[in-house]
Amino acid sequence: MKAIKVEVVEHEWDKVCSFVEYINDVDVLAYQISRTAFIVVTEGDCSMARVEAMIAARFEYEIHITNIRK
Repeated sequence: MKAIKVEVVEHEWDKVCSFVEYINDVDVLAYQISRTAFIVVTEGDCSMARVEAMIAARFEYEIHITNIRK
């Protein structure tokens, strides 16, 4: 199991809610914790790599990713 906290810049807050809904899947759990931050938990490395690639593609500006559980 892997978990990350993702924080985006303030002017991209409107993308967070729809992104969290979009990435929730059988092996991915995402939960919005504030207007500009969300938590993602996956079952393994492959799922996390896919989520991180989707994050990079969706958000245009600086993103802060904090590993919670490796």
